[in-house]
Amino acid sequence: MSDTSPQMRASHMRANVASLSMLGADGERIRRDHPDLVKPVERALRVSWLPLRLNAELIEAVEARCGDELTRAWVHASIGSSMKGTLLGPIVDGLVRLGLGPQHGLSRCQQGWNLLYRASGRLVCPVVERGHTQLVLKDTPPPIRTPSYLRALQYAFEGVALHLGAQAIASDHSAGETVEFNVRWRVD
Repeated sequence: MSDTSPQMRASHMRANVASLSMLGADGERIRRDHPDLVKPVERALRVSWLPLRLNAELIEAVEARCGDELTRAWVHASIGSSMKGTLLGPIVDGLVRLGLGPQHGLSRCQQGWNLLYRASGRLVCPVVERGHTQLVLKDTPPPIRTPSYLRALQYAFEGVALHLGAQAIASDHSAGETVEFNVRWRVD
């Protein structure tokens, strides 16, 4: 595989596949109907790079089968699992130990992106405020520009904030080659 094709770490895709279990019978149906998406992820070494299209197609399958709200819950569960893993866990543990809030976690998504994605655009964080963070994804390849993938990224950023104490979360995104994600929340 060429280094210029969009790729994602197997460990993060494994969290997505493992989180299918939270979808109950729908998750089992997705596993049965899409072994071509699930098996390569389960067989890969955690540190391997896999084609991003596998993740994009899995997201589309979940969204088609389960709808928006369950897809959101699935992404939140998956990012929570990834945040405890060996790649992102040390970053998250440091934030928690220092008592830093969601804006600090979201601002670290730039580093997380570079650990999880290759040849998949650049993530920058131009706005970091208490209660609002903006993330901008530049030079995005086609698999990421699909509506379902952009929604999943939006939900993943929500999940980061939620796992670091955010409440009453609201988010949105714009589409295009440059994508802006805005995540707003409050902390009680």
